[in-house]
Amino acid sequence: MFRRWVIWLDKKLFRLDVKSWRASIMLHGGRWITLRLLMESIMRSLGGMGLGEARLVLMEDGDLYLDAAFSRTVTLPEMSANAKVIAVDVDENFIVHGNDDFVKSF
Repeated sequence: MFRRWVIWLDKKLFRLDVKSWRASIMLHGGRWITLRLLMESIMRSLGGMGLGEARLVLMEDGDLYLDAAFSRTVTLPEMSANAKVIAVDVDENFIVHGNDDFVKSF
């Protein structure tokens, strides 16, 4: 039994306007529909990030979700060639990396 239906959207098939919280999705035949999005608190920190692919998810209860991937380029600090990094945590606001000897956040 399917719990949800998922449609993968390539970057060519949708547009996201973060300022007005609207998503436009291309339909068969080249027509576009526009959906108003409900903003989650995490979405406020996405300004300036690049938009990747997305999934349009229809849940069993009838709710429709747009799961979108965002990215940004970061520069890691230089590390010693002898350093053995064993943990990296990438968050929407910062990156933390370290091992038993150190933890750095930027």
